[in-house]
Amino acid sequence: MKKFKFVNILLILMMIFTIPVAHAHEVEVDKDNITIQSVEGTIYSGSEIVVNKEKLGISDYEVYYQYVVIENQVYKLYMEKLEEQNEYIKNFLKDNNLEDINDASNELKEDYIAAMEGFIEEAETILPAYVEDNWVKSTDGTTKLDLTEVPENSLGFQPYSLWIKVVPTDEGKEPVYNDIVVEAERQVVDSELKEENASTGDGVMWIALSAVVLAGIMVVSYKKSNA
Repeated sequence: MKKFKFVNILLILMMIFTIPVAHAHEVEVDKDNITIQSVEGTIYSGSEIVVNKEKLGISDYEVYYQYVVIENQVYKLYMEKLEEQNEYIKNFLKDNNLEDINDASNELKEDYIAAMEGFIEEAETILPAYVEDNWVKSTDGTTKLDLTEVPENSLGFQPYSLWIKVVPTDEGKEPVYNDIVVEAERQVVDSELKEENASTGDGVMWIALSAVVLAGIMVVSYKKSNA
């Protein structure tokens, strides 16, 4: 069974505490309460979408998803922004003689939070938003991707923004969204195993880059505009 690797910068995630809601655009995106199940740092296209109903305040829901292609230049800009954020965090801790941001004074924490929110908003401005007409209902609670349909790419993989939409069945509750940057590697179809290889189950490999080292650093939510 082929794996999906998280390309998270774990050092960043270890250093970050939950920061207030950042409002970037028009659609609220929840990084904490809509996630994809991982096992020892790996995920699959058949991995379960994990929805924290209690935290979202809903009793039941339907799930939709879509993969939005990220152009190479956009992806590179996004990664540059991630690197800028990583460098900022390291310098911030070094300049203030800190090993953990939680050890900072309230004033320093406020400065830090403001900077993180700025990185998040800039990153989300770079990435593509979802297309309303392209939602696919997930009947089994996963976000499957057929890698035989992934386009060739000089990067060696195709970057996507994986959008997930949770639609509560509770009356009066609005949809909740999350977007995750993923790197999908094209799978060549073996003529003798064509039917099996063309499937989109757990055996299909993709590489996931949590959209959050940059945009998900334990942020409760932020906003992104519709396409």
